[in-house]
Amino acid sequence: MTTKNISDDWTQNWEASIAVKVSAVVLWVMIAVSLGAIMFLLNDVESNLNKTFEHNGDRLAYHVGELTVRQPTPTTDELRTYLQSRLEDYGFPLIELTIGEINIIAGQKTPELETHYLRELSNKYPHMDGSTSTVLLRTYRQPLNTLIEDKRNLLVLSVIAALCIFGITLTWIINKILTKPIQHLVSTTQRVSEGDLDSRLEINRTDEFGQLSRFFNEMLENLHERDKELRVALKEAEAATQAKSAFLANMSHEIRTPLTAIIGYADVLQHSKKSIADNMDEITTIIRNGKHLLQIINDILDLSKIEANKLEIELTSVNIPDIISDLKSIIEPQAKEKALDFSVNISYPLPKQIICEPLRLKQILLNLCSNAIKFTEKGYVKLDIKCDIKREDIEFNIIDTGIGMTEEHISRIFNAFAQADSSTTRKYGGTGLGLYLSKQLAEVLGGNLSVESKENEGSKFKVTVNTGPLSDVKFITNDRDISSKTVSSSTPMQENTVKGNILLVEDSIDNQRLLNMYLTKMGASVSIAENGKVAVEKATNYYFDLILMDVQMPIMGGLEAVAHLRKHGYTRPITALTANAMIEDRDKCFKAGCDDFISKPVNRQALYSIVEKYLTINQNNPDEKDAIVSRLLKEDPSTFDIVQQYVNNLPELLEKMNKAFGNKNWDEFYKVNHDLKGTGGGFGYPVLAESAIKIEAYLHEQAYHKIADLLNTLNKDCARIYAGMDTGTTAING
Repeated sequence: MTTKNISDDWTQNWEASIAVKVSAVVLWVMIAVSLGAIMFLLNDVESNLNKTFEHNGDRLAYHVGELTVRQPTPTTDELRTYLQSRLEDYGFPLIELTIGEINIIAGQKTPELETHYLRELSNKYPHMDGSTSTVLLRTYRQPLNTLIEDKRNLLVLSVIAALCIFGITLTWIINKILTKPIQHLVSTTQRVSEGDLDSRLEINRTDEFGQLSRFFNEMLENLHERDKELRVALKEAEAATQAKSAFLANMSHEIRTPLTAIIGYADVLQHSKKSIADNMDEITTIIRNGKHLLQIINDILDLSKIEANKLEIELTSVNIPDIISDLKSIIEPQAKEKALDFSVNISYPLPKQIICEPLRLKQILLNLCSNAIKFTEKGYVKLDIKCDIKREDIEFNIIDTGIGMTEEHISRIFNAFAQADSSTTRKYGGTGLGLYLSKQLAEVLGGNLSVESKENEGSKFKVTVNTGPLSDVKFITNDRDISSKTVSSSTPMQENTVKGNILLVEDSIDNQRLLNMYLTKMGASVSIAENGKVAVEKATNYYFDLILMDVQMPIMGGLEAVAHLRKHGYTRPITALTANAMIEDRDKCFKAGCDDFISKPVNRQALYSIVEKYLTINQNNPDEKDAIVSRLLKEDPSTFDIVQQYVNNLPELLEKMNKAFGNKNWDEFYKVNHDLKGTGGGFGYPVLAESAIKIEAYLHEQAYHKIADLLNTLNKDCARIYAGMDTGTTAING
């Protein structure tokens, strides 16, 4: 967009000049006033002229009468001289005085003159001989029309001249007090619009324009300061953008690294002919990298919560010995793997319990200790702990003999998306979020995180958190009160620990198969719905001890389905099952009517706890004697792979049967059941074939109500078959 230059000289921009507009207004006002004044003044010109001549004639007659009776009597020359002197005073061009036979004329007689009036004076003129004569006074004037026209012209010229002087003066005044300041303001504004924020208006007046100039200059000062702030903010934003770009590139690397291991080892397992025991290293690697990937995602979620100021902390009683024990059990193996010494040194007394957020406190300490291990190649990492009872805070010092940092590095490490430098990222990896999150979390917990470090000598990270009141807290005084515990790498699979019916609502087929396997191994009878609409239909028509409800699904979402069920009086337990793990997502689930919440990826221990909470605990948990081992596998162990593949496909087959049964799709149900009848015996599981035969008989009889019990039995038999695969594997490998 092009801006037209504005000049202070109105001649350069007369179309928009205020001076021209003001002058035009003044001109029109002047013309209007002139016309009005002229019309008013000329309205009685003729009458005024007649009155003037009458008055002057009367005055002249009076003075002439007095003169004629004076003693000594004036001569005719004296009278002529007197009249001649009065021509200009009384405005008559010609005066004629007749005394008897004597005719005295003053002025010059011309043809256009007309008689004003002829008057006989009451006084008589005395002669030398004693006689008297009548005195006649005749006055002449210019023709009345000529006088009126001359008078009008003079009046018009006078009025116009006066008004012109007034208009010019008024225009000059307006231009000085109004137009010039406005032009100056416009000119300054133009320079400001072109980026010159140093321009200022002169303040030499105290009126409204003076105030306007002052306010305008103050506005420019504010704009100048704001411009400085914006420039600084722009630089910071550019730096933040560069940092985030580097972070995204680094994050891509961090995510792809565990994904490479997960996908690679999963591909190896897919084509492996080894037993599960022989593939345990690959399986452990997949699980470890999956947990690492989950931790990266959790860090990003924590960052988004902090930046949105939505990080919520649930303060509760925290057992310090348990925190220390958990920390040692995780960090000691890491240190041992790098041949580093790891020690925990406690300055007693130490409170046994404090009021804090256990998950966040452990997150801070694990991150700092893991960092110390990662950046230390030789020497030691130690954790010093002490409590300041008066200040009611507990202090953790993580000290290492690692690579250390320079002052420049220290100034950046607590920034989001930042590490000491790019070489650190290349050599050691990491997202650059850990220290930033740890510092933010420490501050939320009422403390702080700081660092002291020397390059090539090591670092000391000091983190403090508030303990809450310590007046009624028990204190530990020696190392014996700190127990040691061993952390298992995985939660053992539970088998036949519960009894009951579960409706699993999940649109992902892979998740359906996985969760169905978990639940059926626990002993539950599982029915699957692929969206909320199907879930509502099944929950309305069948009894379930528990519904596991995914949130985001096609056709009808989970929360919509839960709200619909609760609205129509459904009172059985419903647990949300969702990948949306934010606190606000949890609140939405509870608000919709859910009783519990499980986040994805599903933690088996959390799943087991929820299931055991709502289903009946199986007191007669079968041992290995209750497991069903394939007859084919017993006769020929070399068939293990094909039998295992068959067993792995059972959850999908059962799901098809449950779905067809729920939808009353008897043709589909008959087809799947027929497949089960034909394959069960062939793979060494006659119990499956027997159940399928009974179900087929009920189908022919249309005794559909009896099929539900057989489906529950079939699910339980499959759980025993899963257990039998583990037993068979152990027997083969033993």
